[in-house]
Amino acid sequence: MEAVKYSKGLEAFLAYLRDMEERSRMAQADRTEAEAASQDIFHAFELWENDTDSCVRLGWKLREVRRKRRSAKDTLEQAGSLVAWIRENHAVIKELEQVLGNIRKMERQAENRVYIPRTHILEDIREPDSEGGVS
Repeated sequence: MEAVKYSKGLEAFLAYLRDMEERSRMAQADRTEAEAASQDIFHAFELWENDTDSCVRLGWKLREVRRKRRSAKDTLEQAGSLVAWIRENHAVIKELEQVLGNIRKMERQAENRVYIPRTHILEDIREPDSEGGVS
């Protein structure tokens, strides 16, 4: 019989929180990079002598960069409340991690449980013989 793993739900929740923090960091980096790339393209339009073909290529590149920026910004906006909660409740999350450790410890103990008799009462019980009787 497979024992229920009570740690799985808490483990998944904590992994989700870590994932959201990481996604938020990546989105912030993507947004910063896209803003810098946009400025590079704007300066290329402003300062370079561009022919029609290079203007079109710059325009398509600007569209690509701005879409990447929009995606990163959307991620930051949607994850913002949760990431703020995570930062405000760092101590609570650390406590949940300790609880998870305790639950895992108890699960391991339950998996490796061995019963050691406390009395001699079982010594009086005899093994069944080959004919089904008690010897």
